[in-house]
Amino acid sequence: MTETQPAAPSKPHWPSIWQLILSLLGILGLWGISLAVLLAVVGSVLTGDLLSATALVLNAAGTAFAGLLLIPSAGYALFRLLDKPAPFHLRLRRPSWVILALPPILLLGFLAARTQVTSLLFLPILHVVAAAISVGWLLALGLKGLSVGSPQRAWGIFDMGLVVAPLFSLVAELAALFSFGVLYLMINPGLLDVLLGISQSTLLQSPEALLEQLEPYLMQPSTLYIILAFGALVVPLLEELFKPVGVWLLYGRKPSAVQGFAAGLLSGAGYALFENFSLGASAGEDWAMVLSARIGTSLIHILTAGMVGWALSLAWTEKRYLRLALTYLAAVAIHAMWNGTVIISAATELFGTAVSLPEIFYILSTAAPLIFGALIMGCFMLLFGFNSALRRAIIPPAQPQPAVDVILDKEPSNDGSNYQPD
Repeated sequence: MTETQPAAPSKPHWPSIWQLILSLLGILGLWGISLAVLLAVVGSVLTGDLLSATALVLNAAGTAFAGLLLIPSAGYALFRLLDKPAPFHLRLRRPSWVILALPPILLLGFLAARTQVTSLLFLPILHVVAAAISVGWLLALGLKGLSVGSPQRAWGIFDMGLVVAPLFSLVAELAALFSFGVLYLMINPGLLDVLLGISQSTLLQSPEALLEQLEPYLMQPSTLYIILAFGALVVPLLEELFKPVGVWLLYGRKPSAVQGFAAGLLSGAGYALFENFSLGASAGEDWAMVLSARIGTSLIHILTAGMVGWALSLAWTEKRYLRLALTYLAAVAIHAMWNGTVIISAATELFGTAVSLPEIFYILSTAAPLIFGALIMGCFMLLFGFNSALRRAIIPPAQPQPAVDVILDKEPSNDGSNYQPD
């Protein structure tokens, strides 16, 4: 009899190992932050500052929910390492209908935000649900009929956009902000003496006195120009680079155009959800209005990340580097127009006639609703256009994909791998 040879040990799947480790660290980190914020809520409640307490609770709720969204990624990675099919498959059956729940939720949030007690009690859950519904609906529109790959990959890419992309963007933006601060001090050398004087006095404990000292420097055109350069140029350049971080992880796998676009949408949706959780938390009585406006911002984040993901896939597979550069600049331009209009509108309202600004600023501020409307309509058209073009380009497979391929994270053959760009 011949002796049976022992089976060769399977090699560890390092992408799944890293996905599991990073997901678990993210869960612990986010839930730890949420717990720390809740402890700060106790202090605000004891001092009677319910407005700050509400903002803290909303932040804690969003952070805790973000940690919850990392669990599927960790679960899929774990079962992949165990070489077993995951016993769960998370999918929204009718994502297009979920948007109908958003208006009543916003109405309930509007009513809850009228008083500090009801906002503290009811707004956290409404905040999480409203943010998730708006982003999920937009993501479903962009992914309609397109393959997102295996559930493990889809959740991993989404969570990279939810946690890693905001972290990278924040670090880069803080570094850029420091540079702009140095530039501002060079333009206004007297401000440094004022800041040193403030740091050595009790003005930091009095916001009104602090603003009075800084008003001569804040209320001047150069301040607006620097804010505009930072918010409408530097921020879009950095965010459009880091938002599709989930797509960058596919480098070396030569993703198809559909895979790149879908991965970009997922990563951008994660980023948009993070912003909705954080920026909507301090809206106060304007919570419903801010969350409604965030739908337009979420649309831009999801679309532009999808565009860059699509262009990255073509650059990696077909050396279309010029198209990548042009697509990236187009994404930056869309983002810059939105941010620039927001900054100009806020600045003209704040400065009023106290500061002499170029006439074009007041014209743009007056036309802001039309600009926002045109951007939203244009972004919806681009989202539908990309989706429709990529769905038409998908070539049906000759035979169905075996279920084992899905478990082993293999992409189906009808995901657009044969897509040929114009």
